[in-house]
Amino acid sequence: MSDATYSVTDCVAEITLDRPDARNAMNASVIESLVEHVEAAGADDEVRVIVLRATGDLFCGGGDVKKLGALLDEDTTPVERRRYITDGIHRPIQALVDVQKPVVCRMQGDAIGAGANLVLACDMIVAAEEARLIEGFKNVGLAIDCGGSYLLPHNTSLAKAKELVMTGRPVDATEAEELGLVNYAVPADELDEKVDELVGQLRNGPTAALGLSKQLLHEGVNATFEEALENEARANTILGGSKDHAEGIAAFREKRHPEFTGE
Repeated sequence: MSDATYSVTDCVAEITLDRPDARNAMNASVIESLVEHVEAAGADDEVRVIVLRATGDLFCGGGDVKKLGALLDEDTTPVERRRYITDGIHRPIQALVDVQKPVVCRMQGDAIGAGANLVLACDMIVAAEEARLIEGFKNVGLAIDCGGSYLLPHNTSLAKAKELVMTGRPVDATEAEELGLVNYAVPADELDEKVDELVGQLRNGPTAALGLSKQLLHEGVNATFEEALENEARANTILGGSKDHAEGIAAFREKRHPEFTGE
């Protein structure tokens, strides 16, 4: 049985962290499964939106602490430590950022360290009000990792990012929504309803256009204005020949709602 499961229903791919007895911590099995599932969803023309979720009370406790402890052995070389990071725990974060389809995170419980940044790598986050993001790297004597040095200051202020990293204090979803770190903080019993509402909107959207818009936004935060214009021209040159664009124009002319197919 996989520690991260995958299923596709009605054009929605669900990826579920399923290691509740181990705090859904990311070991080698979880890392490989997450990467494989995100890449599979990205390559499947049937899939129009991805949902990342977890079983149990905790969303993700971060990296596997036992593995991190092994990296402190005297015989472990700096090259081996770096390989664990770049070829291991960074990969699912990168996969979520790179996949050109919308990714919604259903955050039912706390996300800690690498788990917090796994959440922040998603495009939209719906969180139970009492669920907390915890940038706890300092508690194990490490600098922020797993994309957090990019994701945090691009979603909230630099000063607030420094506070959360340097203190490691928990931020519940209500505060996280105010800081711009999650999109919706809702009562736990309304979590599924809100996720379903958001997924329904995305599932019926122009998938290729949403995917390229995601890429443009990621590029745009570090681009000059001229580079952003060039990136947009590249994307819409591609999309101009798509069926969804043709449908959007036809619907506009016919004064009706477009029926996008993701093509």
